[in-house]
Amino acid sequence: KELAEKQVTVLEKLLKTEASLLDAGQKFADQGAWLMSARLRVDAAEMHLVSSKALPARMTDLLHRTIYQASADADMPTYLPFDRIAKIDDKLATLARARYTFYFKDQKQGQNLLNQLKQASPIMPEAQLLQAEIDAKLGQYDAARQALTELSKNPAETDWMRAAAESIKGALH
Repeated sequence: KELAEKQVTVLEKLLKTEASLLDAGQKFADQGAWLMSARLRVDAAEMHLVSSKALPARMTDLLHRTIYQASADADMPTYLPFDRIAKIDDKLATLARARYTFYFKDQKQGQNLLNQLKQASPIMPEAQLLQAEIDAKLGQYDAARQALTELSKNPAETDWMRAAAESIKGALH
């Protein structure tokens, strides 16, 4: 873990441009190193927001995917604090906190955070995916299967969202 942290610190110093941060983030994502990918993509988003009020759609999608995946890593708060994510996207930070909390702290508290997010943003696809994931973990297979089918069949969803829904659905009993 310390070695990975040092590697990311060195990379952050070497990579001075938004594009190079995104490229490095993609290389980590390709290896399934979601937490390191998310950290680099957050760096890129912060850099972008210095000169712009909003992130481009592609960057937003990459950020959502990697942060969603990284939130299932027990080391997330150490390497990528939720408050840092919240400075870019408060709802995404709440989603990450809910997923992390469900898996590593308290399932009921994680569900409560997700419920708060769904009230604030009822159509956030990642919140629907997380709810289906939680339903599956809690043995509520019919509810999970229905939500996952809707997400995986929705052509308006991103490729990663449909693939994640299919993957979770494939693991259901």
